[in-house]
Amino acid sequence: MTWRTAGRRRVGGMESDPALRILIVDEEEPITHVLRIALELEGWRVTTAASGEAAIPLAVDADVVLLDMMLPDRLGTEVVAGMRAAGSRAHVIFLTGRAELDDRMAAFTAGADDYVTKPFGVEEVVTCVAGAARRRGLTAGSLRVDDLVLDIRDGFAWRGDTLLDLDPLQFALLRELAERHGETLDSGELVAAARAHDVHVPAALAPELIGRAGRAVNELGDPIVLVDERGWMLAGSS
Repeated sequence: MTWRTAGRRRVGGMESDPALRILIVDEEEPITHVLRIALELEGWRVTTAASGEAAIPLAVDADVVLLDMMLPDRLGTEVVAGMRAAGSRAHVIFLTGRAELDDRMAAFTAGADDYVTKPFGVEEVVTCVAGAARRRGLTAGSLRVDDLVLDIRDGFAWRGDTLLDLDPLQFALLRELAERHGETLDSGELVAAARAHDVHVPAALAPELIGRAGRAVNELGDPIVLVDERGWMLAGSS
């Protein structure tokens, strides 16, 4: 299988990233055909698989997987488990006609991230994929450092799939740390940077605001907002 793309387009006012790789796993060729056309028109790279066995190795290189619950060789929940065991960190969206609560719970327990029931509209799937891409820092206008993602356009931040509760001041400070990750910045530099983004930060409150933002990020995973006698640093690789 090869990853095909149809170029760069705009999604929700933001330019999509042509490197976004989507795997569609469904035995129904009419469904995969329509979805493939719609997703490639957004500028995304798409490949398909008609069985769980074929999907698992392909999922390792995918950013988003659209997965049917009932495949010829195994259940979708088994495929997700196999994908995770193989090292896939893709965002998994189930596309299925099974809408019972038990089915949803089984999907999420297995490692799925979203669940869309058939019949669905193509626009619904495209929107779901775009949201997953934005949360993972795979669209223009996002900053990503390890599993921390900042949506610069709308002012949201995630650690993994968890939305962080940050006010505009905290977001501006975290944004500067992300843009200069790996550098140690003192409070004066952070205050000046926030003001450059049209956010006023009282100098006396900067240490407390930075501390709150750092704690919100660090409590959801390995510490990546670090502090020493010189100031603050966002560690990790982009």
